[in-house]
Amino acid sequence: MKKSFLLLLLFLTIGLTEDLRAQTTSKIIYCEIYSMDRSFSDKIKVRVDYGTEDRFMELQDDLTRKSLIFNSMIDALNYMAKLGWELVQVYKESEKTHYILRKEIN
Repeated sequence: MKKSFLLLLLFLTIGLTEDLRAQTTSKIIYCEIYSMDRSFSDKIKVRVDYGTEDRFMELQDDLTRKSLIFNSMIDALNYMAKLGWELVQVYKESEKTHYILRKEIN
């Protein structure tokens, strides 16, 4: 009986250790987005800064590499949310409103 209990305890400990290890290996990344008005249109393009040298790239479709066009900033935020990004903070600088987002990656 003692051996069975110790064996069960060992398996539970290993399981908890694996869960803790999985939690510590995840990483949070951030990006910043803001909108660009399009001439003669009520639609917008969105620029994004992932913190790389190519700062403020336009959001593009992964397959076609064409710039994505959104109905509004809320439309763009919903798109980013579908990709797993979470809104953290919003601030206004001059005429632009900037949106800071974060995403947990493994």
